[in-house]
Amino acid sequence: ALQNNAPGTLDLPGLAAAPEPLETGSDVYDLSVELVEDHDEAGAPGGINGALSYSRDLFDEDTARSLADRLVRVLRAVATDPTRPLSSIDILGTDERDRILNDWNATAHT
Repeated sequence: ALQNNAPGTLDLPGLAAAPEPLETGSDVYDLSVELVEDHDEAGAPGGINGALSYSRDLFDEDTARSLADRLVRVLRAVATDPTRPLSSIDILGTDERDRILNDWNATAHT
């Protein structure tokens, strides 16, 4: 989910109110990513923050972190060069690529 709408306002005459985050303790989806656009005091773009939520019954922390790292690599590549084809973006980290190509495929053949 990309949260990029202006925050709503609530006018309650005579009352002071502020939104508070609510943690339910459970996720609606097995795996979800939420991105939120930030803005500075003048309203100029200030970046994007994100969170990944996952079911602990289906994913362990290392797997979830790996998925988040891959998404960050894709987003950085696209932000750096928006004209770059998605097919040219390497989603694997250096260690992961080495493990797949060398450790898991150690056949001693060219």
